[in-house]
Amino acid sequence: MRNYLREKVRQHRSSLHLLVRVASGSLLLMLIKIGLVEGILYLTESQVWLVYGAVTLVMTFVGWTYHSFVSFRKPLSRKTLVRHFQQAAIFKLADYGIVNGVVYGFGAPPSLVIIGTSGVIFVLRTLVFARYVFKDETGPEEETQ
Repeated sequence: MRNYLREKVRQHRSSLHLLVRVASGSLLLMLIKIGLVEGILYLTESQVWLVYGAVTLVMTFVGWTYHSFVSFRKPLSRKTLVRHFQQAAIFKLADYGIVNGVVYGFGAPPSLVIIGTSGVIFVLRTLVFARYVFKDETGPEEETQ
């Protein structure tokens, strides 16, 4: 019983550390994204849809690199890149559509809308990261040992 409890505490600590790494990295990446969008919009008089789309594409690569090395401590691989872009396609398109819809439809400031949508998407993405993108794969022979 004592070993079982120790293992459960260890698992919860590990999960908490993972959540902190994902959250702190996501916050940093979101702040960089906001800074880039606002800075480019200030300097260039470009359209939000164009700037936000370009910044989102660049930040997708940066996010994959960060979460591979720091959050999940895994080497970069083609498999995680493909999985990362699969989840990114869904979440980024939803994020892009919501941000532009609210900015253009309601005249809301882009940075506030980015913060709101990023918060909701963060929760959903963290689950997808842990359960799909960076999931440890074990073969049938390893499960029986």
